[in-house]
Amino acid sequence: MIVKYTVENREHVSAKSYEEVVAVFEAAVGDAEHGEVTEALRTVDNAGDWEQAMVALFGPAGFVRVFSLDHGRWQGLYGTKAKAKKYVYGNPIVAETMLRHDLRAGLQVPLSIMIREDDDGHARVSYDLPSSAMGFIDNPDLAEAAMALDARLTAFVRELTGAAA
Repeated sequence: MIVKYTVENREHVSAKSYEEVVAVFEAAVGDAEHGEVTEALRTVDNAGDWEQAMVALFGPAGFVRVFSLDHGRWQGLYGTKAKAKKYVYGNPIVAETMLRHDLRAGLQVPLSIMIREDDDGHARVSYDLPSSAMGFIDNPDLAEAAMALDARLTAFVRELTGAAA
């Protein structure tokens, strides 16, 4: 089966520097890039213990980072000067509110976000709106849960960047 759908990508421009936005993001999102989520999954036996283990990993924004890739660093190996990082992060407790309706939503969670510096020195933060990324799934309950994540994600990025839109 092949399904074509449209995904809404949003980009916020910040007056803050690239380094400032990266620092604010990393301070707001817990760091579990060394397998802490996978390790917790191995050791828990019930949803309550799982949630307790996850909450302990969350940063102040209520998210945890599970992977990052410094695109600017590896592009530099090829002689391209760039500042850009991709992060994979999320909140498994929020993800469950979507996956309970359709496991295919797991293709889109955890979330991805890109922080980069443009040619004019502005920090830009871009992401795909979760409800649109899950648009290939026709499920009103899932759509409602994903739209709640849309609002949370958009508010987080606006706060992160200081951008109104």
